Amino acid sequence: MLKLKKIIKWTAILVVSLIAILLSVNGVLSWRAGSRLERRLQAIRDAGDPLTLADLEREPIPPEENAATFLRRADKSVRAIQKEFWAEFYNTESYNRGVFSEENLRSIKTAFDAYPDVISLLRQAANCPNYDLRIDYKVKAGPELLDLSDRQANRNGFDRYTINGVKPLLDLSDCQANRNAIQVLREHVILLAAEGKRDDALEECVVMFRLTRHFDRDPTLVGYLVSMACRGITGDATNRVLLAGAVSAESRAKLETELAQHDAMAGFVESLKSERVFGANRFRAMSGGWKSFFFWQTKNWQANYLDLMAGEIRLGAAPSYKIRAELDALYARSASADVLTAMVETAIKPARGAMDRTRAAMRCLRVLNALQAQAANTGNNKLQSNTLKISDVKLPTEITTDPFTGQPLILRKTSQGFTVYSVGANLKDDGGSFDQQLDTGAGVDLTPEDQ
Repeated sequence: MLKLKKIIKWTAILVVSLIAILLSVNGVLSWRAGSRLERRLQAIRDAGDPLTLADLEREPIPPEENAATFLRRADKSVRAIQKEFWAEFYNTESYNRGVFSEENLRSIKTAFDAYPDVISLLRQAANCPNYDLRIDYKVKAGPELLDLSDRQANRNGFDRYTINGVKPLLDLSDCQANRNAIQVLREHVILLAAEGKRDDALEECVVMFRLTRHFDRDPTLVGYLVSMACRGITGDATNRVLLAGAVSAESRAKLETELAQHDAMAGFVESLKSERVFGANRFRAMSGGWKSFFFWQTKNWQANYLDLMAGEIRLGAAPSYKIRAELDALYARSASADVLTAMVETAIKPARGAMDRTRAAMRCLRVLNALQAQAANTGNNKLQSNTLKISDVKLPTEITTDPFTGQPLILRKTSQGFTVYSVGANLKDDGGSFDQQLDTGAGVDLTPEDQ
């Protein structure tokens, strides 16, 4: 009996000792993880960047100076026009290729005649000096606000949804409304061009581009991807107008002035910073309170995440050819860090790809616009020559450089005119194949009227 008591006593001592050792080790690991995380957080504070949702709050903008005011006023008419026109034609191959029959054009005109306020409101939005969706960041935000799987599932629809009955802080339906507005303006551009009002159509394209610059202010990478999609729609409409026939030198100058503001892609960095805020909020929910002591590994995961975001922000919106080696090294470290950080990295890559693809498209439009202006001003002898080179275009070398390779954009003469393009993310010249985004660019068609 005494022997049994002795065994129990020493067993209890051993168990207590082991628990004490484990708690001590856990405490040390928790302290180390917390210290590592705090250094990352302090670096963000020292840089003056947002760290909490409250930090994203902006100073109020007078409603008449806020583009979002006029976009929301136009939304009802935008949706009505879409319903009236897109019922049968939207998502057809003809619509996507921009091929409109006389009946389609009459339908478009009827829709705009029925809602005469929509274009005026969208122009007012474009001319506003600022833009803010007025998101209430003071609302208590739970972890559901950064559920990557739900965001991925909704990235195409951008519909209004709830998680566990809680409405998300970032309402993606606003992003979809912005895209709808750009699509409606696209139809108006096509209508104006079909009526021979090419200068008016090009002016409308400038309005669309101004709106996309407003949309760059939407938070998170999801918002930024929408602004890139809107630029893609606008670039396509602009390309169609430029290929439709001659436009005035004044219109070309306005277009060049506007396009010049789309090369820096500064909105990408701001989207990363707001994305980091939402990510940090998610991690805090995972590791807050008593969990911070026992689940210290989540602090290491958050530090890994912040390292990835810091690296992305440091590299900024530079063209990929300038930072490819550094990006590869950053992604290699992220892939080996932990599963969550690796998942975030795969979400950022498409945004970088969209940014470079859009930058390439904007540069190609500038080349197209400059070539046509040169043809109008100096004749077409050089432009008709098969020896025409991209260096013959009167633009800064930086603008005629492919953001994917650092090499000159490719300029080719065809029987229909010229094509200028970037080789795209696969770094391979696919002969100007734009349908599947193998290459990215603009087609140049020097019609007799242009010449």
